[in-house]
Amino acid sequence: MEMKDFKYKDLDKYVFEDEDYILVISKDIFDEETVQYANEMIDKYQKEKEIILQHMLEKRLRKFYNNYSDEYIKRNIGRPKISIDFRKDKYHPNWKFKYAGIIDFIENRLDEHIISIEFIDDLQLDNSIQING
Repeated sequence: MEMKDFKYKDLDKYVFEDEDYILVISKDIFDEETVQYANEMIDKYQKEKEIILQHMLEKRLRKFYNNYSDEYIKRNIGRPKISIDFRKDKYHPNWKFKYAGIIDFIENRLDEHIISIEFIDDLQLDNSIQING
């Protein structure tokens, strides 16, 4: 995808959406470099989706949704919204990583909760899974 494929939305975000994912980039870092990074993250997410979901299951989802099987959770977690919110050169020059963001599952069919996990750089996942709502 290219910069022209994004639409400016409220809350100072640029959004690209298709049937597989929603991609959000903060207005402050919306440029060719970040769009290129976003393309890389989408490719990586698609290739490593099973690993990402397994990580989330092990860290929190399996315990929280203990009445569902792992396969049921994976099938019903829904489309990810990948938000790229920070870039080192724009916010914190002393960070050890270049990018930071959040993957939210806001359309899951498990219940009304929003499931989130933070990431840095090349989808290095945080160990903390947030379940809100």
